[in-house]
Amino acid sequence: MKTKDKIFCAGLPPALEGALMEAMAAHAETTADSRAADIVLIAPAAPLPAGLSPAVPRLNINAAQPQRLGDLIRRARQMIDAPAFYIDDLAVGTGHFRPQEKTLTAEDGTAVSLTDKEVDILICLAQRGGDVMRRDDLLRYVWRYQPGIDTHTLETHIYRLRQKLSALKGIENLLLTDEDGGYRLSLPVSPAAPDAEEV
Repeated sequence: MKTKDKIFCAGLPPALEGALMEAMAAHAETTADSRAADIVLIAPAAPLPAGLSPAVPRLNINAAQPQRLGDLIRRARQMIDAPAFYIDDLAVGTGHFRPQEKTLTAEDGTAVSLTDKEVDILICLAQRGGDVMRRDDLLRYVWRYQPGIDTHTLETHIYRLRQKLSALKGIENLLLTDEDGGYRLSLPVSPAAPDAEEV
């Protein structure tokens, strides 16, 4: 059975939240744990949930203005399916991860280019904030595979990503493998500080 996407709602009127979740019920479900969320639907005045990773896209919904349910659902699906387009740059330990530019840079300025799938893997792991992500979950989120599929594509991508990371001092051991075959990030993820030229 396909696992549903997890949606965390913050500060939305109950009627709007209910209508959204009813319309998305085939593919998504609400979660009370912001650390497990694939997207956060949030009212402008609502505080961000504690422990929310900056790698989780947020869809701001102003319930005081008329909203088309279909538009909200379409935007939420886009954010879930392609989070790299909807999150800002991230600090990963002492490194700098730019999902939209598909680069990872060490503190000394050494940078590597990433493939789309490598970006997606890093985002999925960053969204979990250091928690282990199971192999089947990564295959589902990154490749849309069903659970239990027999493939080595994830391991191949992890191997290539680790080769790239080996050139980045301070973040070379970013990817850890769990004893059960899952993966996690070894370093904390936070919003990146603005570059000096942007200040």
